[in-house]
Amino acid sequence: MQVFIDKGIDYSFYHINDCLLPDETDLFSKIKKPVIVLLISYFGIVSMKRIAEQIKKASPDSIVIVDDVQNYYGIEYKDFADYRFTSYRKWFAVPDGAEVYSRNGEIKPNIRKNSFAQYKFAGNILKNYSNWVDDKICLDLLDKGEAILDSEYDVACSEISRSLINNIPFDEIKRKRKENAAYLHRRLTELGIRHLYNKNSVPLFMPVFLQNRAEVRRAMFANSIFTPVHWPYESEKLNGFIKNRLYDTELSLICDQRYSEDDMEKQISIIREFI
Repeated sequence: MQVFIDKGIDYSFYHINDCLLPDETDLFSKIKKPVIVLLISYFGIVSMKRIAEQIKKASPDSIVIVDDVQNYYGIEYKDFADYRFTSYRKWFAVPDGAEVYSRNGEIKPNIRKNSFAQYKFAGNILKNYSNWVDDKICLDLLDKGEAILDSEYDVACSEISRSLINNIPFDEIKRKRKENAAYLHRRLTELGIRHLYNKNSVPLFMPVFLQNRAEVRRAMFANSIFTPVHWPYESEKLNGFIKNRLYDTELSLICDQRYSEDDMEKQISIIREFI
């Protein structure tokens, strides 16, 4: 978990070790005046509820914002923070779209027309025809969409995404992700590999912790399995920075709905080679 605390001028940046805040941690008791706190939830596995409650207990007038982009299926439990948001694009085959919740209901939808999503949509569609369409054309479309997004981010969800969202099998995707995560959990436990898992959660990825992560990741890539790292090292210059061992050991295993149990086993078999 990452925590950003806005003190007006100064920005503090904390990493809570192992994504969990121990009961004895005194991190938020020093808050003496209202602040704005941004909690970033990783993987869709660890709940931010207890953290938000501790902040509110220390400073009831502080504003708590939860970035739940990696926790789409947990957004329904939204009453413990002042604001929460998640993303469709991270989870489903759509070019844009998000859900934003406010405890006091004061957020109004944007109505400005979306002009970036069409380029993102076209670029991703054309990537599927790489035998006939040059990669540069796809990348140019994606880059153009990204450039527009940087300056016009406060727009409505595109008509493309709204149309596609109506046909997303949310319950089936939820079931498949949980099945894949449960399989990975069972096999990782057998191998004695440390990882995060919650049977009630729907994870975006399954994080594992490996001392030889770089070797394992290279082997994954060599087998066309593109496992990302979701705990990147930023800078020791950040105020309040606490170096976390997850920077060097965390690897995100793929568990999404496009893949089968055999695909899960392929990841496990590569990890097993490096134990």
